Amino acid sequence: TPWVYMLARSLAAHGEVTVVRFYDWLNYRRIKPEWPDADSRVRRVTWTLPPGYAGRIEPFFRPFIQLFIARESARLRRSTGTTPIVVAPYPYLAPWVRRVPGERLVYYNLDEYPLYNPSRTEHILKLERELLNRAGLTVCLSIHQTRTLKERAPAAAHRVEHFPLGVADTFLNPAPGEHPDSRTVGYIGNLSNRVDWAFVNEVARAMPDVDFEFIGSMEKLET
Repeated sequence: TPWVYMLARSLAAHGEVTVVRFYDWLNYRRIKPEWPDADSRVRRVTWTLPPGYAGRIEPFFRPFIQLFIARESARLRRSTGTTPIVVAPYPYLAPWVRRVPGERLVYYNLDEYPLYNPSRTEHILKLERELLNRAGLTVCLSIHQTRTLKERAPAAAHRVEHFPLGVADTFLNPAPGEHPDSRTVGYIGNLSNRVDWAFVNEVARAMPDVDFEFIGSMEKLET
């Protein structure tokens, strides 16, 4: 995701960084993904595997992926002279980073992952608890997720921190105590079912003198 790559770019200002992304063959051919830029300070590696490598047949591919991660870690260790820190941004990575020392492991929580696949909620939460309890540090984009993960893993709560996204100063109201000139409510993000559109509609009808502007990719909405 852009947030993972931007973190890598920021860290690259302080040392050597490798970014690894995994795709199954079908999605790689369908999406034809490109890297965000040509920043040479970040080493970028794409690994493609057969469909199901992170799902039902994950145990079969696990040792190969663990060896791949170990190889990349060894390369960084030879280059820098220190054991690298491994940042895992998704719960499904938990089995692949089991050989990474806990004190060198960071769980980067971007979202409430069970919402991505409700039918596998218990499995996702199990993997997430494993990361929470093993990682030397967990950072969350959302303050809500920070509180949620502290509750899910009380023993690791002291290692869970809020790490909000940055914002350009020009987007901030220079005088927070004063109302902005424009009576406008803005939303930037994916326009999908994860937005409570009924609630948005109710609020908009109750505030006819306020403009509501939505910016983002339109996904097919279920009715």
